[in-house]
Amino acid sequence: MPGFVVEEGFPLSRFQTTIGSTNITNKFMVDLSTFGSVAPSKDHQDLQATADADQVVVTIQGEGIKLYNTTVQKCLKSWTTPPGILFGQPATYSPATGDETLNYTYALVDSGSDVTETEERKTVWMWMDAHNNEEITSSANRVSKTFEERIQAIHVSPSLRFNVILVNENGSVDLVSKDLDRFTANYKAGGDDHVVWSTVFVTTSSHVRPCCIPNSMVPANSTVVVTISKINQSTRYAVKLLYINEERRCINVAAKLDVESKSQPVSFTFDPTLGILTILESDGTWTVNHLTLKHRSSNKIAAYLDQRSKIHFKNYQIYNDKLGSVASMASLPGNFVAFVAPRLMKKGSKVNILRNSHIAVTISSAVSKTKGSKKSSKSVTDTTSVVTLCPYYNQPMSLMAAMNKMKPTTDFLGIDTSSLSDKSNIGLTRSGQGAVARSIKFGNTDESTYKSWTKALKKDQKAEEALLAKLLDPSITKDDFTKLFMQHVHCTKASLDTDLDTPAATVGEKLDRDRNLSMKVYKELRKDEQRIQLSSQFVTFVVDRVFAKNGLWSPSILVYLMAKQQLRSSYINGGLLRSLLERGAWHLIPVALKSVIDIPETDLMVLIKTFVALGQDEPAVWKSRYPFYLRKVVEAPRNDIFMQHALKQLAAADLPIVLKAIIRWLKTKDNESSKTIKLSAASSSELTKRNNIIDFTNALLDIHFPTIILDQSLHSMMADLHTLLVSLSTQVEQMEDLRGTIAPFERARKITKKHATQRLTDRKDAPPVDKKLAHLNTNTKYGGEEGIPVYRVEMFQF
Repeated sequence: MPGFVVEEGFPLSRFQTTIGSTNITNKFMVDLSTFGSVAPSKDHQDLQATADADQVVVTIQGEGIKLYNTTVQKCLKSWTTPPGILFGQPATYSPATGDETLNYTYALVDSGSDVTETEERKTVWMWMDAHNNEEITSSANRVSKTFEERIQAIHVSPSLRFNVILVNENGSVDLVSKDLDRFTANYKAGGDDHVVWSTVFVTTSSHVRPCCIPNSMVPANSTVVVTISKINQSTRYAVKLLYINEERRCINVAAKLDVESKSQPVSFTFDPTLGILTILESDGTWTVNHLTLKHRSSNKIAAYLDQRSKIHFKNYQIYNDKLGSVASMASLPGNFVAFVAPRLMKKGSKVNILRNSHIAVTISSAVSKTKGSKKSSKSVTDTTSVVTLCPYYNQPMSLMAAMNKMKPTTDFLGIDTSSLSDKSNIGLTRSGQGAVARSIKFGNTDESTYKSWTKALKKDQKAEEALLAKLLDPSITKDDFTKLFMQHVHCTKASLDTDLDTPAATVGEKLDRDRNLSMKVYKELRKDEQRIQLSSQFVTFVVDRVFAKNGLWSPSILVYLMAKQQLRSSYINGGLLRSLLERGAWHLIPVALKSVIDIPETDLMVLIKTFVALGQDEPAVWKSRYPFYLRKVVEAPRNDIFMQHALKQLAAADLPIVLKAIIRWLKTKDNESSKTIKLSAASSSELTKRNNIIDFTNALLDIHFPTIILDQSLHSMMADLHTLLVSLSTQVEQMEDLRGTIAPFERARKITKKHATQRLTDRKDAPPVDKKLAHLNTNTKYGGEEGIPVYRVEMFQF
């Protein structure tokens, strides 16, 4: 997915053991664990809960339970178990919060050599250890508790500090104390349902964070248990939302609904913020459903599940007849889902992960073999478990917002706010107004207006399709191709192609001339406010034809699309910059860097390496020109986090050239650099570009710090850079000292300008007055100066 950075995972730990084959089941082959699995988020978190967010619990079949700190990649605690024991679910870790002093760890025993058939999934192992890591009497002992019902999962809730939730396979739910000694509440399910999956979340206040369950239905900071049960002899599954009332010590059903699954479900995720339930089936089908709750009569809640999306994962193995589920999903913050599954006919596995954090992937493999003599033999299994830590990043802010390029919706869509009768404005409403209102115009019904609007849309669509058919005609020439497009957008700036084909005396002169021509046409088109709406499909087909190997190369079309902000790098196979480099269209690169907003940072690094290579291979042409292009790359807007990862592509040989160019820019010896410190109408944008250079330098030094330290040839450049930065800092401090002196004059200037503007407005709005009746002294002041209040005296004659 564009906009996401997934670093290559590295092994956190590896375990190998041998256990009896009789204890091997089809459970727990692949599992995902995220940061939030240790300390669930709450509205009011203390410092310790925030620190625990960097911890993840990993359960290894046949080995035990490990608590890792992902920041330092260190195993903090370990609970070993006998090799013959298999767990029914990943262990649950409940760290101490507030004034608590003990950490609790729970493990559900599925089977084992010392576990009878009647005790399977009924036995819970519990460990208690001191919060300050000091040894206590009970820390070395494992507490074992056996319950009457088979347990499906063990959950802990941040709002239930002194209780643990046990979800049983028959659909019942038990609320027990943390030490598993006493029952607090119980819910008995009716019927023969079999629970296959469950989860727990805490409702939030609407003013703190949205939740799928409004506070009018369930109070804030309440625990809700979500269970999914298989209905016997049916392809349908029952989804229940159970509300735990701690004050009344009861568990009630808040809502219930059914969902149908054609194949056997393998994994589920549920996001309580928006109520998104995802289901991964054994045939590779992944469905995304939206849960909606509404009030009904008799104080009941109606639940509805709408299918929003359905995707089929191809070339992935989701389910195996012998091993069972070999894929897993995990819900991540921000309404994202992580998915891991082995690829078919390929090595390795694919991990799709989002959001800023780490995710731990545990993959276990089993190989059966037989050991023994002539008299008897024993079937054993070698198990290998690998825990991989995968860092992943995703900025909540969109790329356009991060680049400071996001415009208001009306400006971005070209909506004319001054003409409310414009039919192109249909579909947009002002904030605070309802979308359903009276007739738009007196005498016209909404239905007739809608028909005329759809008719106009169909007409424009047919016209665009007809034009696209002509443009994609294999027999069309380059001149006709450009002419047709320019006629459609009502543009007469089609002479750029002819001007670019004019030869020049030298290669360098042609580079400069073509660059200036392209920028001149770009600025003229930017001033033209007329904009023809082009669909993304239309632009994609046209650009594909332009960049095709045997295509119709037309710089005029590309400059027009870039000037109207309608060209995206993603429209072109391989990206815009790479395609321009293949064409050798150097004159279009500054325009592209100035206008296209989705250029990947990795492509910017390719461009830098290309300019550095040209400066070394063709010094006669590029030695004096590559710094200009290099500066345009550095000044271009980008995402700082993605840029830090992209800077890793620069080699050690590229650093001296880039650093020399940066030092040259900061010295402001050339006219191009000195523009950044001139005070003018465009000084704000120029200062922004200068700040981009400094930010780029900081990121470059951070990423390549070891190389710079070890390479002595770069130390002199670092000294020059340090001197420049000290000089710039001194200038900034001196300018800051002048703020107090200049501020009163600036305030006086603003007040004078404001009064002049107000007087001019009053004169325009005032009615004409006979000058003969005016006062002789028209400039009389009635106070208001130097803090004296304004007084006015009027005289009336009776």
